[in-house]
Amino acid sequence: GKHTSLPVVKSVTKALHWQPLSSAATANTVWCDDNDDMERSINLKQLVDEYGNKPSKKPESSSEAKPKTIESLIGNKRATNVEIACSKIRKALDLKKVLPEDVKRVILTQEGVDPSELLSLLSTLTPTEEELKMLRTRNSSSFQTFPDRVLFEISSIPRCLQKLKSIEIMLTIKETMSDLLVQSQIVTNAANAAVKSSVFKKQLKWILSIGNEMNKGKRTGNAAGFKIDNLGSMLDTKDTSNKKTLMSFLVQTISESEPDCLSTQELKDVSQDAFRCAISSLNDDHTRITSSIGCIERELSECTKDANDTVFHAAASKLMTSIKPLQSQLSLFNSTRESSVSQLCQYFGCTKAEDTLREIYLFKNRFDAAVNAFNEKKQQSVKEPSTPLQELVRDGLAKRFHAVHDED
Repeated sequence: GKHTSLPVVKSVTKALHWQPLSSAATANTVWCDDNDDMERSINLKQLVDEYGNKPSKKPESSSEAKPKTIESLIGNKRATNVEIACSKIRKALDLKKVLPEDVKRVILTQEGVDPSELLSLLSTLTPTEEELKMLRTRNSSSFQTFPDRVLFEISSIPRCLQKLKSIEIMLTIKETMSDLLVQSQIVTNAANAAVKSSVFKKQLKWILSIGNEMNKGKRTGNAAGFKIDNLGSMLDTKDTSNKKTLMSFLVQTISESEPDCLSTQELKDVSQDAFRCAISSLNDDHTRITSSIGCIERELSECTKDANDTVFHAAASKLMTSIKPLQSQLSLFNSTRESSVSQLCQYFGCTKAEDTLREIYLFKNRFDAAVNAFNEKKQQSVKEPSTPLQELVRDGLAKRFHAVHDED
């Protein structure tokens, strides 16, 4: 049809994406047809209903603008970690909402939360020196976020960092002392067993005799003794057939001359735990425990000068009363262990007690295995006694054999 000029009205439907052509560009094309006078009617209502533009949402008025987010003074990441820690305390206390005062009370009393859990939370809730300086130079009204208020409340604890360090020690001191007591007892029992075993001493004398016989005429022969730091590998020496070890020969020799020395029962306390205790560092562990107790005692002494520090004072006093028997016992055990280890090193001519106990432990296990193998082999070599019936049958077969050969 012919194009007529109409006022431009913006469509309320979606746009149809095409590349439009001008009137000049449509000359002599499919679009140019002077005889086409058809009026093409379009159902505008349906077109708008189905392809109309969706009404856009009107922006909210400025009077209903979202409130500004208040940023934490300690940083968003740090604040998130503090919130997580406080959430764990809330769950442990079974509260709907936890307040900064609740967090402070739990830390000072060490009650309501499992000690191991509280120990991990302390690393998050303890302010750094920079944070402590910032917290103490501002008014309480400047802390508008919950994490900020929590750290502000904790920073109000007298001698904050020193006290939190003392609390950290208080949460672990009992377990640390108990562990050291157990380790000291294990080492003492092992050292005493090795030194006092008369059977083990005789076994070593047999090894010395065999070794001197093997080294006769050599530089290492005619020895008065030997270091036992390579006892296990020494007894692994193979025979000429490469099938039998010197340990087997030792067991065989002892069984023939001194069978009572085939037992290692006297060495039962020489265990893996004994030489895995890092004996050389046990004294350092005892020194650290003594230093830690001193740290608590100093903080406890400071508390008596502050009337507002009664909560920590009560908790610390209760702990010190409970560990006093452990402290006395630990001092005794430490002294006994030092004496036993010193005697062990002197008796066997060694410098490292753990290495000596390791060699004795390995010898004990290999010696027992060799004794068991020797006994099994011995049992197999013993012929089973014949029953009367077996003897009659054997005699009958023999008579028949001789009778047949006599006839031939």
